[in-house]
Amino acid sequence: MKYQLIIEDHEQRVAAEDLELTDLELAASEALLGFREVLADHIRSGKAFTINAIHIADHVGEILATVNLGKALSGIVEIHGLANSQNGSELGLDAIVASEIWREK
Repeated sequence: MKYQLIIEDHEQRVAAEDLELTDLELAASEALLGFREVLADHIRSGKAFTINAIHIADHVGEILATVNLGKALSGIVEIHGLANSQNGSELGLDAIVASEIWREK
């Protein structure tokens, strides 16, 4: 099945790429890995990270699943309340997240 990844930041949603995968679970896994890679790149380069979520949509654009900052960091950095947060930034965690990711590596 074809899935579309949609990146949502503070200002807009942008279709990133189409994936031809066997099921939604694989698409969600790809989105999770992609979210983590982009976050790590931003931390390494010192750039502001503005992505709120990566949505996985079907071929007509209906969102089937979402990976947000809480899901991307789950199992890597455990901070109370982050996993249920829409993007984590309203909790003031930007600096904590950046430092904790590299401490874990």
